[in-house]
Amino acid sequence: MAAANSQNPGRPAEVYCLNRFCILQPDVMTYQNFLDSQTQHETPAGLSPLLEALWYAGRDEWHKAHAIAEQHEDAPLFDWLHAFLHRQQGDADNAAYWYRRAARPEFDGSLRHEWQEMVKTQLPD
Repeated sequence: MAAANSQNPGRPAEVYCLNRFCILQPDVMTYQNFLDSQTQHETPAGLSPLLEALWYAGRDEWHKAHAIAEQHEDAPLFDWLHAFLHRQQGDADNAAYWYRRAARPEFDGSLRHEWQEMVKTQLPD
């Protein structure tokens, strides 16, 4: 019987065996898995708080993402996320404040591109 894969329920997790000893390869969240998970109704299990906030932000669940960002103020990646969220909201002055707190230049590309860049800092391709 195949083991369940929590990142992709329709696909079994990898099982590797040597002689009679088998191990279950742990699920690895990749960038593509993360993008695919955006259509699910709940966050994938085991996400870091930053990835959980990015998951909500990618689904335009601004208030949930913002609440997580507020819980982690003074952490540079969360401050960057906080800047992105205020930019997403259309509040350029507040976004500029959070970019300064994150020690990052204001992002001049699309919101989607910035979101993708943040996600890619956390996940392998």
